[in-house]
Amino acid sequence: LGDVYKRQPNGTLESFKWEIGSESSTDEQPRLPLSFGTHLVELTVTDNDGMTDHDMTAVTIDDKQGPDLACPEDVIIECSGYDGASATFDASASDQCDDAVAAVCSPASGTVFALGTSSPHCFASDDSGNRSGCSFDVRVVDNTAPIITGIAEPIHRWPPDNKFENFTVGDFVDGVADICAELTLDDLRITQVTVMGGDGGTTEGVVVAPDGQSVDLRIGYSAGQAPLTYTVEITAQDPSGNSTAEFFEVMVSKIK
Repeated sequence: LGDVYKRQPNGTLESFKWEIGSESSTDEQPRLPLSFGTHLVELTVTDNDGMTDHDMTAVTIDDKQGPDLACPEDVIIECSGYDGASATFDASASDQCDDAVAAVCSPASGTVFALGTSSPHCFASDDSGNRSGCSFDVRVVDNTAPIITGIAEPIHRWPPDNKFENFTVGDFVDGVADICAELTLDDLRITQVTVMGGDGGTTEGVVVAPDGQSVDLRIGYSAGQAPLTYTVEITAQDPSGNSTAEFFEVMVSKIK
């Protein structure tokens, strides 16, 4: 509409009239509300001599900008079961042209995520079809060691006959539990056996099986009256590398 000004070389512009549909303004630089779509804008100007001129043009209002999307922060959560853990998070969105835009995440908040790292994706769309998206990480971790339950009292052997006897993991352990993984007695290992008393505390009477599932112990000792005590260390380790150990005793007495 600049040509309207150029066609007034001798006068001074005194009034303006803008017309856009049912809206109008007499400001030199008006601010009129326009909806989406194409609008015909007409300007009429009058100078100090009463001369008028007018022009018109088309103005198109559209929306090509996606919503502003606030993605959740990364989530780190301890697993709470074999399936993983439920993670909660919140995404939000706003838009200059759509006051009802919503953020949607998949998988949704409250989903049970498996052990490890998952990357949910969030997006928001406005009425004009513009779309914004983002991703974040949900990391389910396992920092809890297994729990071994077993016998509370030593296993007693008498009389000493200097022969080997085989003891399995199941002779000492009743069960093993882990929050994040299913473990059985087959997952346990005899990792160490210490000897006190009897034959002077040597380990010559100890033979641990290669798979760690059993141990042969010599039921006897060469001197002294103190009981021969084998302390058997049994270890459980879950798939995340957390481990725990419990200790059990086999006691050989020289006298009943």
